[in-house]
Amino acid sequence: MTRLFIVAVLFTAPLSADIIGYAGGAVIAGLYGIDPTSGTATFLTSAQSFLATGGLAYLNGAFYATNYTPNPGSVPPNTYGSVNIASGRFTAVGTQGSSGNWFGLATGPGAGTLYVAQLENNSLLSLTPGGPINFIGTITGVLNVGGIRGMAYDAAGGVMYATDYYEPVPHLYTVDVQTGAATLVGPLGLPPSVAGGHVPLAYDPDTRTLYAADDVTLSLYVLDVHTGAATLVGSRGSLGVPIGSMTWFPHQSNSIPEPSPLILAALVIAASSIAFHRQTRRRNL
Repeated sequence: MTRLFIVAVLFTAPLSADIIGYAGGAVIAGLYGIDPTSGTATFLTSAQSFLATGGLAYLNGAFYATNYTPNPGSVPPNTYGSVNIASGRFTAVGTQGSSGNWFGLATGPGAGTLYVAQLENNSLLSLTPGGPINFIGTITGVLNVGGIRGMAYDAAGGVMYATDYYEPVPHLYTVDVQTGAATLVGPLGLPPSVAGGHVPLAYDPDTRTLYAADDVTLSLYVLDVHTGAATLVGSRGSLGVPIGSMTWFPHQSNSIPEPSPLILAALVIAASSIAFHRQTRRRNL
């Protein structure tokens, strides 16, 4: 008796990724998905009230945000916590002490560790969510008085990138996560601003691309990590909303495995062969 064995291999859908940004100053304040190929922002959900522009980072399957207050005007925005990007719900995880100005929240070399720039005393801090806050050092070498406002970490290169406040022009730096010392890479080459603004960062580890949003002209850029020069993604103003903080979010575009077209064709041919074999066998009986 002849036996035909079929081995089918199913390929899952390819991994895709987006930039997730928070626009606290938008007409509809909330979380937005940003297309890294076009620079367009798509509204995801309103964020829980009284979450101010600060930092946003993705760590171990969760999003963390800074500068939240339950009672604006009477309580400083000195709470950090997790944010559900489906519902916008904020869950308090810990306190920022007396500071309501934590910016540039980012992952770093420490496993399960977040890094953040505290504006009041111009310092670099590290923490594990819910754990103690560690003072690393005073951030030195920053040109603009508004301090560091964006950070993103290149794990493969072991480099923490940072941007300063957009007034008059923003710059790109590398930051020593052991001391807090910032080293100038160069200006982004954006037009001067007198109103000021944030330039948050997000880093794609697969293509090793550093992205920056600009909440002055509402645009997305790719930054040259050797010179700081910004290259526009899409059209100027394509974001449409003032993104004040953002992070890279790797995810799977489809949770249901999708078979390869070649494998599907092979299965069809194999099924036809089985049917033919069975018909031939019946005739010979």
